[in-house]
Amino acid sequence: MSGFSKAIEHHEQYQAILNDIRSGRYPFGILGATAMHKVYLIHALLESLNASGSRRRAMALVPDEGTAVKMAEDFATMGTNAVVLPAKDLTFLSDQVRSREYEQQRMGALSAWVLGTADVLLVPAEAAVQKTVPPDVLASRMIELKTGSDISLDALKKDFVAAGY
Repeated sequence: MSGFSKAIEHHEQYQAILNDIRSGRYPFGILGATAMHKVYLIHALLESLNASGSRRRAMALVPDEGTAVKMAEDFATMGTNAVVLPAKDLTFLSDQVRSREYEQQRMGALSAWVLGTADVLLVPAEAAVQKTVPPDVLASRMIELKTGSDISLDALKKDFVAAGY
């Protein structure tokens, strides 16, 4: 357990939040704390919850993308893998001049969450209200391609068509 977690593990409010999570009483909100304090708290909660070998993760709704990016950097400093779900890039330009960067970032964040490689998913409010693919549909459409592996081109084509390409 890190020093961050040890510093607050005996506080009454921290134990109350931890007990609520263990009892299934969530989601909950933290008001009045800075983004950094929320990072410390989520990091400590995950360490406490996962100390017994379980694999708990957190999803946090944040005010904006800038806050989410800064929080992800702070989580990384503490060794916690956090990903940001960016909002869709709304544009009224032709598809030919539109960048797909945000779509790729969104799919990367959602994939990390579905695969369980992200400890924390940071969701800006704007991204939270936008439609996205359901986790079970995303998981069913994932294809892992490895160098040297054999895959039928017909099967791959069929999977791509089923995914909407």
